[in-house]
Amino acid sequence: PWKEHIMGIALPGLGGFNTQGIVEKLMMLEQIPLGKLKTKQSEYKSQVQVFQNMNSKFANIKRAAWDVYGRTGKESVRFNTSEIWEAAKATSSDPMVGVTTSPGAQVGSVEFDVLQVAKSKQATLDQSAIQSLYDAAKAKGEPPKISIMLGDKITTISPTSANAPAFARAINAATDSGVTATAVRIGDNPDGTGKYLLQINGTETGANKGDYKIFAGDITQGLGLTAKTSKTDAATNSAQYVYEDAAALATAVAGTGAKEQTLNIIHQSSDAKIRLLGQERTYGSNQIQIMDNVKIDLSNVVQKTNADGTPVYTDALLKGVKINATRDFDVAAGKMEKMMGSLTDALTTLNRGMQSVTKEGIDPLTNKRFTYTAAGPLGNSEGRELKNNIMSLVSNGITLTDAEGKSQTYSLASFGISLGGGVEKGADGKFHSSQVELKFDAEKFKKAMESDPEKVQQVMVEFSKKVGDMASKVSDFTEGSLTKVIESRQKTVSYYDDRISDYSDRLERKEAQLYKQYSSLETMLARMQQQQAWLAGQLAQLGGQ
Repeated sequence: PWKEHIMGIALPGLGGFNTQGIVEKLMMLEQIPLGKLKTKQSEYKSQVQVFQNMNSKFANIKRAAWDVYGRTGKESVRFNTSEIWEAAKATSSDPMVGVTTSPGAQVGSVEFDVLQVAKSKQATLDQSAIQSLYDAAKAKGEPPKISIMLGDKITTISPTSANAPAFARAINAATDSGVTATAVRIGDNPDGTGKYLLQINGTETGANKGDYKIFAGDITQGLGLTAKTSKTDAATNSAQYVYEDAAALATAVAGTGAKEQTLNIIHQSSDAKIRLLGQERTYGSNQIQIMDNVKIDLSNVVQKTNADGTPVYTDALLKGVKINATRDFDVAAGKMEKMMGSLTDALTTLNRGMQSVTKEGIDPLTNKRFTYTAAGPLGNSEGRELKNNIMSLVSNGITLTDAEGKSQTYSLASFGISLGGGVEKGADGKFHSSQVELKFDAEKFKKAMESDPEKVQQVMVEFSKKVGDMASKVSDFTEGSLTKVIESRQKTVSYYDDRISDYSDRLERKEAQLYKQYSSLETMLARMQQQQAWLAGQLAQLGGQ
């Protein structure tokens, strides 16, 4: 019987040993904390993106608010509201008379007749006159110089030859002379070369300001006057001299005996003339400021004619031209609409970001997916504070204090700005509702402007300043509250980077340790298994005896 007992000996548990499978399952358990770290870091990264988006929206609010009251930058201390709130538009009763306005334009109307438009001087020189002028200049010195006098300025040029194209090039190269020239080809000479007229145009209008004169030689020599400024240009062989007084210069030139070149006058320079308030008035330019910051342009005015081509008026070009300047409320309304649009955009994003969201997770032990409800990315204290900032600006109205120290608070609803939706105010005095809407009625705003533009300007400028200050405190790139929140979240993301890196290193070491531990165990069990086989063989031999 003992033999039978010995033959039946067995060592349970020995056999194949799956080291890799055991280590992988143990490492899955070890990786659960790492997964939680990565999930948490992902949440903070998402918050960084959300807050960066909100920061951008509040930066837009700030810029739009600054536009409403004319602020140009963070360091600006003076604001120009006139361009926005005193903008004007003007109309002309006749399309030939243009009209433009600039900030601070006077509001009102005026009527006038156009008697004459301002012209620049236009003249020509034929080839024989050009040759005579060139020869006279050459007789006064080499290289031959031509002087162009206009007002208090003399410009000298040096044509390379006695022909119209050479004179035109020399005149046009001296860009600040007050004249331009064109070599107009009017035919051909018998030898096939071009026949030209030199057309000379003044760049300035006005009887005096545009009356240029041309002389042979350099007339600045022997004037007895010292130029206030002078400059030479070697590239164009020209020089320019500016003197203190135009009248004194003309007298000095006449005293030298310099002979003015005779020109074929197409038309002399002339002043613009209008009949205004019963009197004729002259202007050196067709650009006339008819009211403060309201300018008319007579450049396109020509004689008004009947159907048969005869003049409608014998004593005027146009009569009864009416200019009407009114406040342009569209400018301020457009700026306000842009600011309110940026506020609405931010509030809509906050509403959406504060709503609860459904998220999906994975159970690390069972690897099964599950869903759960979580607060929205802006459903936190920072999001609620941003929303309350916007809503408080609108709900609190604007308080102004007059020169006597008396204060009055204006509701923004009377200017077309209001809150809609489910507005709820909590016990903490703050608004709590994710569906509150901001509304801007542009038509109501314009009607308020038309009714009392001064009051609307004062209230809206103060309101936009508050909006701009609020948005600046939120989005300023160094001191903004959202900027600091973003920096804090980014530091937390970096912190988790370090934690994840450290934990990953620990897992690598842990995995190596487990492989070493279970590999040793597998080796030991393999030896035991060999011993079992040997022992079983020995027992079998004993049983056979």
